[in-house]
Amino acid sequence: DVRPTSEGYADLAHALDLRASLVTAEATLLGALARTESRGAHQRRDHPELSPELRVNFQTRADAGGRLGTATRPVPPVPPELQSWVDAGEDLSTAGRLLE
Repeated sequence: DVRPTSEGYADLAHALDLRASLVTAEATLLGALARTESRGAHQRRDHPELSPELRVNFQTRADAGGRLGTATRPVPPVPPELQSWVDAGEDLSTAGRLLE
């Protein structure tokens, strides 16, 4: 029911929030299924190792019919000024550091 209430179109707002939540959940699951490796916070028991060919960014988009699909984009190279830190062998350990 989408009749106005004293708070406005509350039912419509809830329906739109639910739809957005479902689309977000589907996009998340499609990305998780496509990444057949463990990397960062994404851990899979069936694929515990890193996969060099999956060093990509996954993007999820809707086609003209509204169906979601995933595509990959290569990860851009590390900028030289940051790569120099890695090459210098500085301690980049996160042990004992607060990460947010």
